[in-house]
Amino acid sequence: MIILVTGSTGLIGNQVLQHLDGNGAEVRALTRSPERAQVPEGLGAVKGDLV
Repeated sequence: MIILVTGSTGLIGNQVLQHLDGNGAEVRALTRSPERAQVPEGLGAVKGDLV
């Protein structure tokens, strides 16, 4: 199962990413600009916008 985290570039979203990654979950970070996103190493960034 893959977990998609919205708001992943914010303060709380980034902490959620780190927690999930630390527990071995397969995680993707939803962001408008994956090329600029600062997500933890090894996690995938997915381009998208929840409008």
